[in-house]
Amino acid sequence: MAFRSDYEQKRALSYKDLEEIIDNMSDIDDTDVVIIPPNVDELTDEEDIDDTEMCAPDSIPNDITGTFEVMNIGNGAACTELASEPTTSRAHSSKHQAVKWQKAYVPAKNQPNNLEEKAVRELQEQFGNHSPFELFSLFFDNTVLNAIVNYSKKYACCKNRHNFHMDMNDLRKWLGIVILSGYHCLPQMELYWSLDEDKGVPLVRKTMSRNRFRDIKQNIHLSDNTNLQKEDKFAKVRPLFDLLNERFLQFGIFSHNLSIDEQMVPYFGRHSAKMFIRGKPVRFGFKIWCLTLDEKGFYATGTIRENRTAKCLLETTKQIAKRDRGWFDAAYDKNSSIRMVRWNDNAVVTVASNIEEVEPIGNIKRYSRKEKREVQVKQPNIIEKYNSHMGGVDLHDNAIANYRIRIRDTNIEPRRRINNREEKY
Repeated sequence: MAFRSDYEQKRALSYKDLEEIIDNMSDIDDTDVVIIPPNVDELTDEEDIDDTEMCAPDSIPNDITGTFEVMNIGNGAACTELASEPTTSRAHSSKHQAVKWQKAYVPAKNQPNNLEEKAVRELQEQFGNHSPFELFSLFFDNTVLNAIVNYSKKYACCKNRHNFHMDMNDLRKWLGIVILSGYHCLPQMELYWSLDEDKGVPLVRKTMSRNRFRDIKQNIHLSDNTNLQKEDKFAKVRPLFDLLNERFLQFGIFSHNLSIDEQMVPYFGRHSAKMFIRGKPVRFGFKIWCLTLDEKGFYATGTIRENRTAKCLLETTKQIAKRDRGWFDAAYDKNSSIRMVRWNDNAVVTVASNIEEVEPIGNIKRYSRKEKREVQVKQPNIIEKYNSHMGGVDLHDNAIANYRIRIRDTNIEPRRRINNREEKY
């Protein structure tokens, strides 16, 4: 057990205060952000926003229910070890195999098979001439729309709104207006129905009245609130996820080259699954990530931090940075069949793979500031393969960010629902 002498604790009453506190901290400080629960009589499943304001996706609300507590532990803090108390628990033995690095270029034993080409051609022949709306309807078909309509009607009845009615045609119109708000942005939601020539959108006015849109927006729901799984943090959107996953298996094609990365769904409300990641464009929200396993036949290639290389026999980043551009060092672990390469480009990058080989060594064009012209730089095969297949998630995130739906809701579930809908559209 240990304690630190320079432990610092601050409280913030708003997201803006929280950002100021964190921005003033050192990058090397160990920072923890704790959400202090609000009063028991206050709602905790709603965002504190004016849902008529069409603010930017990365804007931060001024106020929050409860407070944030920021705990900062300086890097130079002194630790004092106290006498450990006796325990009856047994230490868990590590099941990881010992890593035995060697300087060698060992060829890969297994290679993935490209089995998706035929399926891709068949889908192109079947759906290549479909319009965007027809492709969208493959995923949001009558079954999905009918489920949303039924859940919304049941929610309205639970709220004593017995005069509420909605059918699938109304839902399609409502979804169309919501998606339109992603690329036709206005300061306030009501302006879409404005009669001013420079503000109103005639298409929106013809499609649905403002009051009708607000009525659906107030009652739309994706689950039965009377039958939620308490242990499922995403129970309110689970029915939609299950329905969409069935359609992904029917129409989706999974390539043997997959780009795996994390994604942040922006959200500023209160939820136990919400995360804060410092230094990210989207710092508050839900983090989505993937995991693959070699034991199940998945092979991976990706960058790795220097302190995660398990004492690999590679020259350090500082040493390689002094080398010529294109110089690299490589090592191989025979137990895990992992190849690791540290390559000097604009910056030193370390890439590990259990499928790609180091050789053959190719060449790539780079601009030399010293010679003021393009030069040929050596590039290992593992680096070339990584660059050719990475970045898909980043492009996907960029497309969503450019056309992110601006109409917001005070319910917690629409933020995850809308992000999910943007991905499909």
